[in-house]
Amino acid sequence: MSYSASLNGTVAGNREISLPVIVKQAVALLMTRRERARAQNRLRWELSQYSDRELGDMGLSRSDIEDVVQGRFRR
Repeated sequence: MSYSASLNGTVAGNREISLPVIVKQAVALLMTRRERARAQNRLRWELSQYSDRELGDMGLSRSDIEDVVQGRFRR
């Protein structure tokens, strides 16, 4: 597949994509990532507020918090 850039700011593979579309997609991706990061930070903070006993009642330990936040926790 060949790619070429035209003078009006488009990139062509088999089709042209205008620069405003690329910018909108990039902004949307950044906003999605920021929202995810905020949700992860909130979850990390909330879990860190529990005592070791409360975490244990949920089947967690302090070392599990990051895995839970990242969605990697498995038991």
